[in-house]
Amino acid sequence: MRNPFAGFCRCMALAAIMLLVLLSGMPPRAESQGCNLRPLTIRAGFTPNAFANMNRNDVEAAFKVLAQTVGTRRGYKVTAETRMFENAAAFQAAFEDGGVNLAIFDSWSYLMMENTKSASPVFVATTRGEVGQRYLVLTRKDSGLNTLADLRGKGIVRLDLPSLSIGHWWLETLLLEKRLGMVSTFFAQVISVAKPAAAVLPVFFGKNHACMVDEYAFSVMSELNPQVGKTLQAVETSGLLLEALICLTHAGWPSEEARRDLIETLGELHLEPAGRQILSLFKYKQLLPFKATYLDSAKKLRSTYEKLRKGET
Repeated sequence: MRNPFAGFCRCMALAAIMLLVLLSGMPPRAESQGCNLRPLTIRAGFTPNAFANMNRNDVEAAFKVLAQTVGTRRGYKVTAETRMFENAAAFQAAFEDGGVNLAIFDSWSYLMMENTKSASPVFVATTRGEVGQRYLVLTRKDSGLNTLADLRGKGIVRLDLPSLSIGHWWLETLLLEKRLGMVSTFFAQVISVAKPAAAVLPVFFGKNHACMVDEYAFSVMSELNPQVGKTLQAVETSGLLLEALICLTHAGWPSEEARRDLIETLGELHLEPAGRQILSLFKYKQLLPFKATYLDSAKKLRSTYEKLRKGET
């Protein structure tokens, strides 16, 4: 099973940079045209494995330059701080004591850290108007692999992105529910890939037995190539599961106004060309205000997983 903390850290670091980029596309405040800039510190946390294919120094330098540029446009003199954390315990400690003030949690990691009272969810991301995502296990219709049980001892390719963490836990829970074991023992081989095409096409061309992707990715691929949709079938489909939550700490801001400025900017993301471009990079359409009910299905999944892991029925 993939490390959920690594996925969370990658999400958080990307979120910090995403926020700064989108802020830079917003119109400047009147006071930013003068020298009366208000101080604001934005704190972002990283881990050594947060960016598998990116240089740490480049990421940190880009973060700081963007922070300063955005601060001027929005009427703030920004100090950008970045810190490295080796494990989840150190990260949560920094979150509690104000060392970090902005984060995006995948929903599974958030539920693992739900007892924290120093921050609260502010927004959730939507794709095509729905809050959350469905996940699919796909096979070829002519393969004879028509159920999850048929895939015992077969290979599976899974799309491995930070936002898909909950999908991997859904598959793990599904196997346990059906008394088929765990992902690591049920499948002969598990290959993780970073792009939807790299997951779907090997199955389409018969080079692998199955793949796990989100419904949105499969829908887009089927629209681009209708033959993909005609050839592949979903042998399992999850319910709607919340992918990610954007959280802000309650403390650690120079004023409540500064915190509200960030919240306002996120809420208006889809109204600005630059904001829509950033959202599209993450396959999202809009950010919506968080509601506790959005987490219900993820909570139920986690509860089921924990009971099954303990051997309960």
